[in-house]
Amino acid sequence: MQVNSIGNVNATSFGHKSHKKEKECPNCSQDNGMVSVPRPLYNKLLGMAMLAMVAGGPVAMTSCDPMHEEDLPTDIFNDQKDKPISPDTYVVPTVTAKETTVSDNLSLMLESLGISAVKVVSDIYPSDAIKEGDVIDYSYHDNYKNGDYKLKINEGLSTKDTLVFDGTGKDVVSGTINYVRHTIASTADGIVVKEQATKRWKPPSENSGWITVSTKKYISAPDGVKEYETLSNGVIVYNGKYVPKTETSVSLIHGDGSNDDLTNISVSTLHNVNTGLHDVHM
Repeated sequence: MQVNSIGNVNATSFGHKSHKKEKECPNCSQDNGMVSVPRPLYNKLLGMAMLAMVAGGPVAMTSCDPMHEEDLPTDIFNDQKDKPISPDTYVVPTVTAKETTVSDNLSLMLESLGISAVKVVSDIYPSDAIKEGDVIDYSYHDNYKNGDYKLKINEGLSTKDTLVFDGTGKDVVSGTINYVRHTIASTADGIVVKEQATKRWKPPSENSGWITVSTKKYISAPDGVKEYETLSNGVIVYNGKYVPKTETSVSLIHGDGSNDDLTNISVSTLHNVNTGLHDVHM
């Protein structure tokens, strides 16, 4: 094959020049002209020619027979998408967005208020409902109620969609202990916390049921976490917004400018130690 000229961009011409005399190539007609092919095909043909030169030596390159499209390997013209994929071909994995759980929403809300959780090694095993890094207990002092609250996650009642925390609320003045439960669920824009208490201040195992104290919704906003409460008659009222105060306290600022504080806040998250042989809890 004789290459005669290379176009600047789009095409390349190659083939036989017209023979002046038939004796120069007895197997060729005298009217063989130039052939113009697209540049990408020329690059492929040139690569084949180089391989042929290595494999077949001078014979492969000196024939003056014109090269026709039907003489080329058919896979040159096949669409690459029809070729089988090699097992070694890297396939980009499908990335699935991480599911945001109620525990994730709770943690993000605490972080936005400047409350840092502490990892603790617990006897709680990770499960579908409770995973590594989830909030497993918290405590705080409510200045408005003048009470100390301490709650721990209820593994048996919690699911990945609803977390249940059981604990106590102690009146600082009278010393009366009230057994409380916080049930936390996610919403499209925040979380809902239903606070319940046992009847007659008895432990859960000795009471005839729980009574609902309040149902509040918390929505994160650029200037704080807004609190809305659903009253017993179904009316929803705006209580105010929580803003950071210190590393262990936040302020609830009401619409009239007054505020109530939650202080002595402590939050723990699950830290499960795995040695590789068995789980060790300390």
